[in-house]
Amino acid sequence: MRKNKTRFLSIILAFPILLLLALPRPFLESRDRDGKTSRPFTGDSFEMVVQRGHIRDVTCVAFSPRGRFIASGSKDNSLKLWNLDGRLIRNFNGHHHWVNSLAFSPDEKYLVSGAYDKTVRLWSLTGGEVIMMRGHDSSVEGVDFSPDGKLIASASIDRTVRLWNIRGETKQILRGHTSNVSCVAFSPDGKLIASGSSDRTIRLWRPSGECIRVLPEGNSFVESLAWSPDGRILAAGYFESQIRFWDTEGRCLKIIDRAGGVVHGLAFSPDGRWIAAGGVDGQIRLYSREGDPIRTIKGHGRFVTSVSISPDGRSLVSGSHDDTVRLWDVSGEPLKVLEGNTSRVMDSKISPDGTLLASASSDGLVYLWSMDGRLLKMLSGHSKTVYSVQWNPDSRILASGSKDGTICLWNRYGHLQRAFRGHSKPVGDLSWSPDGRLLASASFDNTIGLWSREGKPVKILKGHREGVFSVSFGPDGKTLASGAVDQTVRLWNIETGEARILTGHRDTVTCVAINENGKILASGSSDRTVRLWTTEGVFLRELRGHFHEIGSVAWSPDGKKLASASMDKTLRLWSARGDLIRMFIGHTDYLESVSFSPDGRLLVSGSWDTTTRLWNIESGTHAALVPYRTGAYIIFTPDGYWGGSRNGGRLVNISRGLKVFGVDQFALINNRPDIILKRLGIGSREKIDYYRRLHLKRLRKGGFSGRVLATGFHVPESEILRKVNKGKQVTVTYRLRDSRYPLKRMYIYVNDVPLTGPQGRPVRGKSYTGAETLELTAGENKIEISCVNARGAESYRAVTFTSYSGKTEHDIYFLGLGISRYKDPSIVPLRYAHKDAQDLEKAFRPMEGRGFRKARTRIWTDEGVTRNSIMEARKILQNTRTDDIVVLFIAGHGMRSRTDGIYYFLTHDADEERLKETAAPFSLLEGLFSGIPARRRLMLMDTCEAGELDEDIASRYIRQEGLKGIRARLFRRDGSGRGLMIRKKSDISYLYEKDRFIYNDLLRRNGAVVFSASRGDEVSYEHERLRNGFFTRAFLEGLQGGKADRNRDGRLSMEELKEYVMMRVPEMCRSYKIQKDAFQHPVVDRDNLSQEISFPSP
Repeated sequence: MRKNKTRFLSIILAFPILLLLALPRPFLESRDRDGKTSRPFTGDSFEMVVQRGHIRDVTCVAFSPRGRFIASGSKDNSLKLWNLDGRLIRNFNGHHHWVNSLAFSPDEKYLVSGAYDKTVRLWSLTGGEVIMMRGHDSSVEGVDFSPDGKLIASASIDRTVRLWNIRGETKQILRGHTSNVSCVAFSPDGKLIASGSSDRTIRLWRPSGECIRVLPEGNSFVESLAWSPDGRILAAGYFESQIRFWDTEGRCLKIIDRAGGVVHGLAFSPDGRWIAAGGVDGQIRLYSREGDPIRTIKGHGRFVTSVSISPDGRSLVSGSHDDTVRLWDVSGEPLKVLEGNTSRVMDSKISPDGTLLASASSDGLVYLWSMDGRLLKMLSGHSKTVYSVQWNPDSRILASGSKDGTICLWNRYGHLQRAFRGHSKPVGDLSWSPDGRLLASASFDNTIGLWSREGKPVKILKGHREGVFSVSFGPDGKTLASGAVDQTVRLWNIETGEARILTGHRDTVTCVAINENGKILASGSSDRTVRLWTTEGVFLRELRGHFHEIGSVAWSPDGKKLASASMDKTLRLWSARGDLIRMFIGHTDYLESVSFSPDGRLLVSGSWDTTTRLWNIESGTHAALVPYRTGAYIIFTPDGYWGGSRNGGRLVNISRGLKVFGVDQFALINNRPDIILKRLGIGSREKIDYYRRLHLKRLRKGGFSGRVLATGFHVPESEILRKVNKGKQVTVTYRLRDSRYPLKRMYIYVNDVPLTGPQGRPVRGKSYTGAETLELTAGENKIEISCVNARGAESYRAVTFTSYSGKTEHDIYFLGLGISRYKDPSIVPLRYAHKDAQDLEKAFRPMEGRGFRKARTRIWTDEGVTRNSIMEARKILQNTRTDDIVVLFIAGHGMRSRTDGIYYFLTHDADEERLKETAAPFSLLEGLFSGIPARRRLMLMDTCEAGELDEDIASRYIRQEGLKGIRARLFRRDGSGRGLMIRKKSDISYLYEKDRFIYNDLLRRNGAVVFSASRGDEVSYEHERLRNGFFTRAFLEGLQGGKADRNRDGRLSMEELKEYVMMRVPEMCRSYKIQKDAFQHPVVDRDNLSQEISFPSP
């Protein structure tokens, strides 16, 4: 939420701090529980990079000269550097406005960029901003490097082209154009510079500054230029859907009309035989050098702004106003989409009870978090940017205000209670009265609205002459402060509607806050100052220090400290007297919001850098939360510790120089939610100890100790040297090496199935070369090899592909474990778990002869479900063949151990006090797949995986057992006999969603698809009318009724079945009148997209 008018400080004030913020921050040290120093990346210069794309229009893209990297620039003010796999290597932040253009230096060491902020900036690919060049009087629209890398050309709306040396000194100013200069390009030999302008002309210059030729006017504004590799042809794209080819003598060689609207991006192929053009219609068109159309590439949703072709001529990269960067094969096949899935954080607030965090986003969503960094829900109700979120004092209602003029009221579980249009223009801020009965809203329509707790209008306060940015209730509930674009602060008596006007700010008043005792008012402004006033209107003092506009101010709960957030990317903490206590640096873009936790120990901030950050005020340490619109999320610290959702580890990269690695390669040491929670002081001792125990267990399973990992970190390398196919087999020769540490284990995968088992195969020495003969499956086979060194770092997987098209026959194996009755009478019996296994067996058995050679089925129910029967199942699976499909089904009670955090499936004779000896740990169930020949593996789990529920969660399910026929699959009875076990003083089960990804080491498990009946904080239901569990019945419907066969091809793919079941189970909950916040939601705990699993449709 910013004014349209852009303000900048002088270079003398801004540059030193901007340069400091642009440089990569070194990884910090931390201390574990025993006080021992833990350094995630000792001895190596690693940087943690969250995988996030641009959040606004992509304006420019380019391949590096050697084709190793892709750079992109955007209206989000940033540049990004990517590798060809689509991994983000580095963000470049420093521009204050849209990035319009960029170019690589010929030696691939630098990027140059031009932006709407009138500057040209030179960036080192490995170290951030190097030089900022000022001189243009208006937006810089185009930049280019000379072929020798000694000069930079920049084109500007100020009608000039400037030539700079790489030290940032102006060498020439080229004048002659009579309107905006939109593009500039050096000829391949560096002897000419072409510039295009809105005056419809193209000018050719010598580097000396001499204009040697003005090409005839085109049909409209010149938008883009591209030289052919031999320098003989200059292609120009025009505003009125035209491309012209010119020679250097000024002759027009060819005109292409109807080129897709505004031609804003042009690029010649390396051989000069064809050209790519991006159009306003979202399409990329390829033309021959003679102007003949070759093909049209479709995929972007909006205007294509820029195109670039790889040096080998095989790939093309494009940027668009749809916020994406797309990588294509020149045949038109899409290869990668580099997109954001993240948005600016406009506001963040912790609930008064300290248990929840809400963040408002520019994507129109509100994100609801637990205080341990878990994304609970994405709240959808607004159509545009959400500017403000505010909790009611009792923490039961969350209010949100949006650019769309609406206000939404949500309950604490994220369910929309009421939405109403409060204003005719955007709602910029909200504030609850201390008693929670009134909600105040500030709007750009110049008014303040007062609303009841139910969202009914109470009063409209008028007086500001321009848009109101901020409101804040005083502790008496009768005084309301407001700040507006008219540069005034007003103190309102809400009963009379009268206001005292406070003047003194020299620009928009962006934020106001009254302290707890109601005596001091703080106001922040676009004039870069914070002012303190008495609530009687007396000016006290002015706080200076920020060098950009203030976005937010907040008082601590005791009223003794004031926090301010600024567009200079910093937070500052002040005493009530105005003395600076501390400055917090970490955000990489403008700050929009700051607030305190209820106990005053934490600050929470929201920024345009897409993060919400939690800061420990005493220590200064912080962690950042990043949500993705896909539902994935990540929490991380600057020194490399992280935690996240089931797919969270895929969202973080570790870069060193220009190399980038997946965070999972370092997961053994830096996947440490216990350290994050301890640093922030937000986790209970039980929770932190629980996480720590799981981390140590994971180390033991890998054969590592914390002491070994802390002594240094270095990434090994894996390489596939060659492959030789012979019928259904392939022999792969590989090399593993590490220049610093000995190797410890190696892994071989075929279609993501680990053939070397979850623990890998031991290797010795710093280098190892070997060969492996592997049996292929029908179709394409992806073969990967990786290794782990003695310090726990894993190499990138070396990858090769091969295929087998010969005839194959395959069987289907179904093994079912269903238990409804238990030996221990205290474990509540189920009605239909055993029947679930029986019904599924009946569904799979007829598949013999229908797509499968044989259908081999076996089930165990009730007293037959023991640890021994599970071992018997393993023997059966040893007889499978490579192309067979194995389905393992379990139904019954699940329980997570209080002591070691292990999930157990309760066998018939399970004893809660002796789970390790009597029940089946999840590792035993997964072990059924380990080492078996079959590679297509599916595991279905119709259990309540949480096992134990916290009191606040369990209360949701107690009510459902009163519904006729409904039973939740929970294993212990409470006093009411409703089958629920409630943990009243523990939050361990609350962690379960994290446990799934963090500690199960998913990338080195068994390659199975694991499809579970419910999420970690939910139960699984069964119903007497269905005579099945909801999950099993939905799966049976999809399998037997053909309802899941969307494309009607006679085959049911796992993708079709998953989609159907995940849709159908909530429908069942709704039809049986289950309360919405107690719904069951099936979830894919693990997926394997490389394995094709499908069944015949009836």
